[in-house]
Amino acid sequence: MARPKTGKYDNLRQDIIDYTEQTEYPILKELCYLKHYNYDYVMQLQRDNEELSQSIKELLYKKESYLEREGIKGNLAQTMAVFTLKQLGWRDNIEVKAENTNRITIVNDLENE
Repeated sequence: MARPKTGKYDNLRQDIIDYTEQTEYPILKELCYLKHYNYDYVMQLQRDNEELSQSIKELLYKKESYLEREGIKGNLAQTMAVFTLKQLGWRDNIEVKAENTNRITIVNDLENE
């Protein structure tokens, strides 16, 4: 990947903040498209920049809360809401934890015949 032009990403954090505040349903890739940012490079930058990382998290929190709220109201296609929430870390599997200390012994009666 080619190195970005110097200064191109100087306003990235503020662009994320502004976009998140102005958009009902923020999508980071949409912002990258609109501002001509390289999404992969933005993700690389946020690994080393706590403030940028926090701004991206806030964008994702707003997106997640929108999906949950509108999904509960029935205003979104369920499949799309579930798919997007799973991308944000939600899961729909059930975890069962058994805590039975009884032992079961299996005897093979066929060997005695």
